[in-house]
Amino acid sequence: MIDSLYRTKPQREFTWTAGSSMGGLISFMLLWEFNDIFSVAGSFSPAFKIGEYDYTAIVKKTAEPKRDFRLYIDNGGLGLEARLQPGIDQMINLLQELGYKNGTDFFVTIDPEADHNEAAWAKRVPNFLIKMFGK
Repeated sequence: MIDSLYRTKPQREFTWTAGSSMGGLISFMLLWEFNDIFSVAGSFSPAFKIGEYDYTAIVKKTAEPKRDFRLYIDNGGLGLEARLQPGIDQMINLLQELGYKNGTDFFVTIDPEADHNEAAWAKRVPNFLIKMFGK
């Protein structure tokens, strides 16, 4: 629909997604589950594992074949961010176990002074853009 309504470059290399909180999880899910469409994702404060929900288990189950992507994982350290961090750590460890390289396939930014809100994420968006697309 987007490609039919807007002047876009529809190829995978030009199709990326980003979001925060549940949008951060959804952005990762799009990258993981529709890797033939998406090549880059920014996951700000993603709820990979919280309460009874555990997307790391799905990633572990569906890990083959290895996907080609660039992923940015970002989290703060205050409030809800602290509760999300264990799931983020688990996802980072799992990606590494599956052969993905931190600094090549994915990048991680943790700001221990940042809270779970739009203003905090907005401050870190430039870092995402630089890591994914260069200067």
